[in-house]
Amino acid sequence: MRLSKQLVAVAVVAFAGGAITGAVQGNAFLALVIGVATAVLAVFVYARVVRWSERRAPVEVAGKGAVPASPG
Repeated sequence: MRLSKQLVAVAVVAFAGGAITGAVQGNAFLALVIGVATAVLAVFVYARVVRWSERRAPVEVAGKGAVPASPG
């Protein structure tokens, strides 16, 4: 049941973003901006749904540790 809640939430964001991107297909820059915004929103929605449904921190999309430390 948790997987379906997470999948449906992210699918709704992806569908809406795809529809909006399709509506502006004549403008490449605007399509790029909307596509990036859709991806960011999908990750945010996924993180919120994981916190709510699984009652845990979504470490798989955490910002901390995403960029490796530079050697030195």
